[in-house]
Amino acid sequence: MVEFLLCWGADINALNNDGDTPLNILSSSPQIPQDGIFLNGIDPQEARGETFHALRIRKADAAIINKFGFNPLHVAASNGDLFAVKQLVYTFKLKDEVSSKGATALVYAIMNEHSECAKFLINAGANLYLQFYERIRPIDLLYSSKNEEMKVLFKTVTAKNNS
Repeated sequence: MVEFLLCWGADINALNNDGDTPLNILSSSPQIPQDGIFLNGIDPQEARGETFHALRIRKADAAIINKFGFNPLHVAASNGDLFAVKQLVYTFKLKDEVSSKGATALVYAIMNEHSECAKFLINAGANLYLQFYERIRPIDLLYSSKNEEMKVLFKTVTAKNNS
């Protein structure tokens, strides 16, 4: 379906009623949909990756914020969709963009206890010290987290920073 729409010149940044673009929708679910929704491909994961690539080539705007205040990276990090987070960081060069609520994708990954997404974003260079509401920083969220994986991540990050 996506391939068909792209071939016929569909508006790559068209918004639905929630203000989501095709890129937001592609980034919104950690579940890989059934064959035929994304570009044709044998492997659904590969097809999803090709769809991210096709949207980038056709100049999909990854900075568009939906009516909830999120860009595609915020959505993917909030949902713990590591595949989409990687695609958006590598393909669209997103990292520390701030939502309308003043938080980054790293904040959403930590707050929703998606440690693999948080770890990836940190390793990709996301800012641990960027303050959002009430002067809280991602590093503060890691420190105060009750999640064991987040505690390990905090220890790893602080050990790297102290060496």
